Amino acid sequence: MALLSFLFALAVLIAVHEYGHYRMAVACNVKVLQFSIGLGRPIWRWRASQPRSGQDTEFLVGWIPLGGFVRMLDESEAEVPAHEKTRAFNRKNLWQRSAIVAAGPVANLLLAFVLLWGLNLWGVSLPQPILAQPVPSSPADLSGLRSGDLVMSLTPEGGALQEIRSMPDFNWALMQNSGSVLALVVQSRDSGKQRHLQLDLTQASADTSDAQWLRSVGLQGAWTAPVVTEVMPASVAQAAGIKRGDRILRVDGKVPMDASELRQFIQQGGQTDPARAQIWEVQRRGDSALLIEIKSQRVLEAGVWVGRVGVRLGEPPAQTVVRYGPLEGAQLAVRRCWELSAMTVQIFGRMLVGQASWGNLSGPVTMAEQAGQSAERGWTSFLAFLAFVSVGLAVLNLLPIPVLDGGHLVCYLWEAVTGAPPSPAWMAGLQKVGVAAVISLMSVALYNDVARWLF
Repeated sequence: MALLSFLFALAVLIAVHEYGHYRMAVACNVKVLQFSIGLGRPIWRWRASQPRSGQDTEFLVGWIPLGGFVRMLDESEAEVPAHEKTRAFNRKNLWQRSAIVAAGPVANLLLAFVLLWGLNLWGVSLPQPILAQPVPSSPADLSGLRSGDLVMSLTPEGGALQEIRSMPDFNWALMQNSGSVLALVVQSRDSGKQRHLQLDLTQASADTSDAQWLRSVGLQGAWTAPVVTEVMPASVAQAAGIKRGDRILRVDGKVPMDASELRQFIQQGGQTDPARAQIWEVQRRGDSALLIEIKSQRVLEAGVWVGRVGVRLGEPPAQTVVRYGPLEGAQLAVRRCWELSAMTVQIFGRMLVGQASWGNLSGPVTMAEQAGQSAERGWTSFLAFLAFVSVGLAVLNLLPIPVLDGGHLVCYLWEAVTGAPPSPAWMAGLQKVGVAAVISLMSVALYNDVARWLF
């Protein structure tokens, strides 16, 4: 599933990107020689039996699915017959060349907009913004948030009230307002009463790209019941007699409010040396409550000893279908594309200056894993994943690195300012720097992928 989803996602994203270049080149009367999805030796070739006027493009599929290209008639690459010189890329004016180069990233942004807009209209099933028990002494805990609280709205300092419709909405709003104090309106799970709270994020890390950022604020995801959903083979839980479907009523007399707090209780069992035994009160279907003694295994995580028993906890969180009207859905899609683009640039900039870890850079292995996971959750989840990656691909290609579209646009900006393009010697040197930069980025991303799998 992961491999097929990954290959399909790559094919769509590359095809859309290269089609942007191709379509703009045709519109500017540039002859396109080849249109390839994939790199390396072609495994499929095709020419239209009735090509466009003045075009005889060869369409290719390469065996390496990590890129693509559009090769145009260009005097810098090969000799061009005199009767076709006016259709060569290098003979076009500066604005036409810029439009052709920029059309690829723009096509990816348009794809993301269309997908997000369509999902907004159709409706997406998302977890309700019902919170699990916050991490003790965290900003979320100190604000007064409690297990089962339904977040209804959020208002940033000096900003407008935002209705919160889903858990992803809430998480996104928090990341967008890191460093400020937020006014929250929540509804208690037990009493149903509304409460007004202040969530102080002024001390939160500015690096919202960190996968643990939400946990550092104290949030542990959506509320789920303290139910065992899987017991690992040969685990201490299996040896003690814990079974799938067991509801944990108490641990050493303390009532876990949700699966998140139950995990905290389990972790506490391994903080002493040796690990202390815990008494679990278990409600099993068809049986009365059982008392089971479990002694956790001690595991060192991030320099801290915690307990592990070998179970997965928490049933799927409650879902809600979120949909918007045509205008509101389009506005939200535009805003989300802009926010994703700005966040990607911000994260990359922080990595360059050392304010964010290069471990945030992911490669094809992680992308394949995420593609498979999103596909398993359903087609709407996969299309949302495709939209987010499409935005990332557009931003990546617009980075001012030679050999990328952004690098070419910087050279055209130089030409617009000085009246002449960079010299051939400069261009050759910039190409070498660009290739080295791209290879370095790919190497770091691949290393991070391998490290995540091994460690």
